[in-house]
Amino acid sequence: MKQGGRSEQINSQLKPKDRYPLVELKDKSLYDLVPGKIYSININTLEVCGVYNNQRELWINLNPNSAHTVLGQLSLKQQINFIDNRIGRYFNLVKPGGINTESGNFYFCKHPDYLPGLTKKASGLFAVNTLTGLAKYFANNSQAGDRGTVRRNRKNNTITKDGIKYINEDIFIENFPSAVIKEGAIFQLNKKQLVNLPDNPKS
Repeated sequence: MKQGGRSEQINSQLKPKDRYPLVELKDKSLYDLVPGKIYSININTLEVCGVYNNQRELWINLNPNSAHTVLGQLSLKQQINFIDNRIGRYFNLVKPGGINTESGNFYFCKHPDYLPGLTKKASGLFAVNTLTGLAKYFANNSQAGDRGTVRRNRKNNTITKDGIKYINEDIFIENFPSAVIKEGAIFQLNKKQLVNLPDNPKS
């Protein structure tokens, strides 16, 4: 795909109110970034300053003095909205002055195919038992059970008759950073976390 076409593709994914210019990195394109990772970019040199696994990790690292205190006063859903309003909505965009943090002002970038809300996501998922709180990782729908049933419930954010909810791996890790993406890995959720289970993006 030509660079012009790629820019049009990325621009088409942005909300109208967020139509700032796209970040042009030094010596590489946005498509050279490792899929799924988040990058903090120096607003003056356009060089990579740091690489993170998720928005929460990035925000805490760049705001070491206040992040835990501020987030600790919010519910899980409020935390997600708080961080997303400061990071996710500005992915790959030249926001005037950058995004302000305790560590300086930065742009935040991701591989364009892994921007929030896109249907093109890693295929892995966590099957969460809403009765016990036990979540188990699977690499694809077929490993998690009947492929059609898993896909349908995953797409519609519905819970099976056995109490299982399927959550995309990127969404799960964004909300529960301590979980591990590894075949067969398990993660125990507490009652508060079960009440605030996230949904997959609507396709």
